[in-house]
Amino acid sequence: MGPPALANVHHQLYSQVTFRFYDVFLGLVMVFDAADPAKVGTVHCRMSWSSQLASGWHWVDKGGLTGKVFLPLGPKGAFDSHITFAADAPVIVADGIQVFYMGGNGPHNGARNTSLGMLKLGVDRFAGLRGSAKFATRSVLCTGPVLRLSADVAAGGGGGSVGVSHAALGAAAPVTANVSDAALKFSGGKNFAAMVGKNVTLSVELKDATLYTISFTAK
Repeated sequence: MGPPALANVHHQLYSQVTFRFYDVFLGLVMVFDAADPAKVGTVHCRMSWSSQLASGWHWVDKGGLTGKVFLPLGPKGAFDSHITFAADAPVIVADGIQVFYMGGNGPHNGARNTSLGMLKLGVDRFAGLRGSAKFATRSVLCTGPVLRLSADVAAGGGGGSVGVSHAALGAAAPVTANVSDAALKFSGGKNFAAMVGKNVTLSVELKDATLYTISFTAK
């Protein structure tokens, strides 16, 4: 489907690999640098997202066409020093995410060698919200009694944490270590069983942490 922004003379949209992830769609967008003499002929892979497949695409990074890349170029002389081009939708495996891509060691419009590479990500770690903040989620459908999240907290004993609460259940025990799909624990063993099939809003507090996903599961 269409990428999230129109191209310009400096940065031209090449293609987008679109796939579903939980309840949103993600896109790996290839952007061709066409004007900067230091970068002309390079292809960067950036990420977009949408809650609806046919419309409303957004860049994950606010920098847009020149924002943070998803598949970074390799150093000078590396097989992917000039081009990173996503091959297909990422592959979800038990211990993370595999992203296969084409790497080129020369400009797109010149001589180069093309090789196959793979980027390995942790579970759920396509993109996240990083920093310290308090916010409420949008109203979401509760599809299971157990609430899980994937997050990273500040290293080195800096006191990083992720807190989640709900009006009816109170606050869950804060997450203070890196976790993937960890079940949150509410006091008294309470869970969302009575709210399955209903829309709920969660309160989230980040302290020196990165939140990747929040999801409901059956157990």
